Amino acid sequence: MTTLRFEYAVADFDPWRRAFHGDPVHRETRGGRHRILRPVDGRNFVAADLEFAA
Repeated sequence: MTTLRFEYAVADFDPWRRAFHGDPVHRETRGGRHRILRPVDGRNFVAADLEFAA
């Protein structure tokens, strides 16, 4: 399995989440899974792990 982690600040988490879950690049049809992580005190910071079968 290959994991890609990205971390960055977003202007507003809710619109970002809707766009991410809209899956415009069709992650799930390619076997991708994801996990979104956020710090308790950083509402506009996002870290996500994208996992793909190798």
